[in-house]
Amino acid sequence: MHPYNEGIQQAREGSEIFERLGETARQAGCLVFLACVLSGVRRLGAAGQAAYCAVVLLLERRKFLLVCQGCRVLGGIFSSKGNAGGAIHSCVLALAAAFSLSWDTKLFSIHLSLASLFFGEGRLDDAHAHIESAKPYAISNRYLLAKATLIQAGFWYGQHMFEEAKSEALRVLEVFEELGAADDVETTEWFLGKTEEMGNLVASHGSGSDGKLLETMLFVVCTDFVLRRDHRD
Repeated sequence: MHPYNEGIQQAREGSEIFERLGETARQAGCLVFLACVLSGVRRLGAAGQAAYCAVVLLLERRKFLLVCQGCRVLGGIFSSKGNAGGAIHSCVLALAAAFSLSWDTKLFSIHLSLASLFFGEGRLDDAHAHIESAKPYAISNRYLLAKATLIQAGFWYGQHMFEEAKSEALRVLEVFEELGAADDVETTEWFLGKTEEMGNLVASHGSGSDGKLLETMLFVVCTDFVLRRDHRD
């Protein structure tokens, strides 16, 4: 806990110093960092307040690059608190900021995040729409496009549309094999096996669900890619 406490104190002091100096962007940067540290120790209320203050300051100054990053942090905090509505709203703000900057990689990842959030809320049309909206931003990158398609296959699985899920996953598998992405090949083969298994089960018994598979699928594919990429951007 000591490094976290030190980080919290330094971020607060930095924010106060930059506020006195009138350096709004740096003040907001400290607040975003503060939100991340507070979130790391599960002080989600205080983390959300810090992130919200940062976003307000940045919107007033039209610092859209930092607005996008702040909204992504705020969305993650809302998700941790189980507030899907707040997470969606934060992602929409981040999407608008990224669009103003023509930031393709961020637009791609935000659309994927929104797709997963909407799917979790049962808004299936919106989920698929955001997957389709993400794809053009990865049109020149076969690996990213395959990642998006694999998430969509997970959505088809969650709707018990196993043939559609299998068809998408097979196309993805071919891409990953060509690119030599061994870990992704393994994930996709596992998913195909479960899809085949559940498809046969539903065909023979008329019902069946594996919510744990979908949860794991979305975590492995979406979280692994989207969140890690956000840290790199």
